Amino acid sequence: MKHTASNLVLATMLKFTVIFGVLITGQPKLLAAGVPCSGFGFELLTTHMEAFEERISSQMKENFKEYQATLTGVNQMINDRDNTNSGVYVANATNFKNLNYTFNVFRDFSHNHGFGGNWTVFQRRFDGSVDFNRSWAEYRDGFGDVRGEHWLGLEKVKFLLDSGRHELLVVLEDFEGVIAYAKYDNFTLGSEAESYKITSQGKYRGNAGDALKIHDKRNFATYDNIDVKNCAKSYSSGGWFNSCFSMNLNGQYKRGEPKGYAKGVIWSTFRGINYSLKSTKMMIRPFTVICVLLMTTQPKLTAASSGFGFDLVITHMRAFEERISSQMKENFKECQATLARVNQMIDDRDNTNSGVFVANATNFKNLNYTFNVFRDFSHNHGFGGNWTVFQRRFDGSVDFNRSWAEYRDGFGDVRGEHWLGLEKVKFLLDSGRHELLVVLEDFEGVIAYAKYDNFMLGSEAENYKIQSLGNYRGNAGDALKIHDKRNFVTYDKNDDDNCAKTFSSGGWYFLCYSMNLNGPYKKGESNAKGIIWSTFRGIEYSLKSSKMMIRPV
Repeated sequence: MKHTASNLVLATMLKFTVIFGVLITGQPKLLAAGVPCSGFGFELLTTHMEAFEERISSQMKENFKEYQATLTGVNQMINDRDNTNSGVYVANATNFKNLNYTFNVFRDFSHNHGFGGNWTVFQRRFDGSVDFNRSWAEYRDGFGDVRGEHWLGLEKVKFLLDSGRHELLVVLEDFEGVIAYAKYDNFTLGSEAESYKITSQGKYRGNAGDALKIHDKRNFATYDNIDVKNCAKSYSSGGWFNSCFSMNLNGQYKRGEPKGYAKGVIWSTFRGINYSLKSTKMMIRPFTVICVLLMTTQPKLTAASSGFGFDLVITHMRAFEERISSQMKENFKECQATLARVNQMIDDRDNTNSGVFVANATNFKNLNYTFNVFRDFSHNHGFGGNWTVFQRRFDGSVDFNRSWAEYRDGFGDVRGEHWLGLEKVKFLLDSGRHELLVVLEDFEGVIAYAKYDNFMLGSEAENYKIQSLGNYRGNAGDALKIHDKRNFVTYDKNDDDNCAKTFSSGGWYFLCYSMNLNGPYKKGESNAKGIIWSTFRGIEYSLKSSKMMIRPV
């Protein structure tokens, strides 16, 4: 798939090179053989036409450069899709404006944030091993080891940004394992003479909140340079301070609540001004546009002119414009179609249409009927697509306090809130090894994940006991761990400890639970009677939404 997509991009670039080359160099013949053309009107029109052609050619050259850059970016996206080798790379001097040396950078190819790979890390904190209370010269040139905690250096970051439009991604993690993101689509800095001022951030996306907003158009400050309001001295760090900050990722490394107001690694819109984070990464990547709109500009012909020479020039000019417009329209259509196909390959791979599918009896052991399932092909969690959803909550429209028979057979609509049914889940799992993905969201918009690589259930006779979970990965915390090897329980079956009755749900209870995603739908605080994943938002916080999904390994 990657090879095919690359060839498609390459072929399209070559084709467009030929087309644009003809358009740019092919000039119309203004003079017909043996026809005398002169006079003020003729000369005026000739001047207008030459100016028009020059303007068109100039615009087309720029558009072609941008189009080449677009396809190069798309090609890079295809190549990076499968390149997961995060590590140290050499930044090549020939790629960056006026850069006369090479230097190492750490490239992050992980996709667990849903924003793709190939990010160049310029700030990284995770254990407090590097002191970030540094001088202007150190922040300019860089410090630390790119394999660990480090600051790449403002001058290097500036050189990278000068190579073209870049986006910024900030990754944050607290000490409870919750990860949040902030992405900006046009990050630029001024020069050292301009104090490395943030000259642009672009549009914000993410779930961490836009704490960087008030730092826009602010100079970088350290304790020995531009520290007008003593922010760098007061908070022992360097940064783009503004009376003093809404974010300070270069602050002192603490653990959670620091002693002293705002003295820590801070992103105020995530965990507040008095919570010091566990880890941070600030990363940049060249921005890729989706398609280039080709425009034509019409000259204004104001002179009142007539005669054969005038008509001849008008005829040539109209023919030229018609030829340009027609080819540019076709080229734009092809550009759109090409990038749409490439985009389809990148995002879809196999099939990204989340929705209702029929589970085919022939695929599953001893299954003698078919049933509908909801397949989730979204990639925003970094774990790929083609997940079969068996539990879904998001608005409280379906009551999950159900009997054994209902949990066995299923309830709700697979297009909305539902429980697929333990018997159907068991049939799917029996077709081969499966992984489990749990997706959680709180009412502040923070999303967390828990993935287990070998999920297995027993039969109904074995009370659909969890026989295996496998290895855990994610940022939600492993709240399912203590439920391993536990029977499924409802208010009318196996409820020896009255957990199902007490908490109005069915589940794999154990004294009674560390997670209870089938509890009553609440909004936030719930006194443990709600949709709970204790290692994410605690035992007394009821979540906004949850999904439990399985997929063949």
